[in-house]
Amino acid sequence: EKVRALREALKILVEKGFLEKAEKRKIYNKIKGNLFRGKKAMLNYLKEHKLLKGKVEEALKVIKKEKEEKAKQKLIKAKKSKAKESEKKEKKNEKTKKSKSSKEVRK
Repeated sequence: EKVRALREALKILVEKGFLEKAEKRKIYNKIKGNLFRGKKAMLNYLKEHKLLKGKVEEALKVIKKEKEEKAKQKLIKAKKSKAKESEKKEKKNEKTKKSKSSKEVRK
């Protein structure tokens, strides 16, 4: 799970302009090699090697904000899909009620 979190943070850093795309692959491979213990360690490494544009704290805030937005979008999507499922169930129940009533009328 740590690797996924680091890769997601790396993606956000590149998207927001804190890191150049050319350096992404190098850092990605370092994540794969388990060089970093966490996001803060990765950001400190980037700062020490002068790869990070901006402050570490600023980058952490951006990462946190992006993750919160992603979680909100995921929640909204889940609610929409749940609402669709309940609508489908209601339609199915209505159809079964209609078919049962039509069978009773035939008898």
